[in-house]
Amino acid sequence: MLRKLLILLIFFGSIPASAESILCDGEITNVTSTIYFYENLEALWRAKPEYDGQIEALSSCYRNKEKNMAYCDIYVIRALTVDNAAVLALGHEVYHGICGVNYHKGA
Repeated sequence: MLRKLLILLIFFGSIPASAESILCDGEITNVTSTIYFYENLEALWRAKPEYDGQIEALSSCYRNKEKNMAYCDIYVIRALTVDNAAVLALGHEVYHGICGVNYHKGA
């Protein structure tokens, strides 16, 4: 039980208390994604051991601003309810395809 609570605290603790402004590096509207869903953080960490348990979601995107296209592989926890941290994480990773790798580092 304590381990599950710790995992939830880590997951929810990563959500910013206040919203950051989005800084878009050329907005792309044609984004194709392959989404890999995991049942829990441990499964995601096993699938991506190179991140040593330091991620809660991940995207790897190729963007071409001139052609207005991006392709992303997205790795996230499966959302079981509406508007929870997993839904927020999925949207966050999709925005990397739309606005670039550092869209949330600008303001």
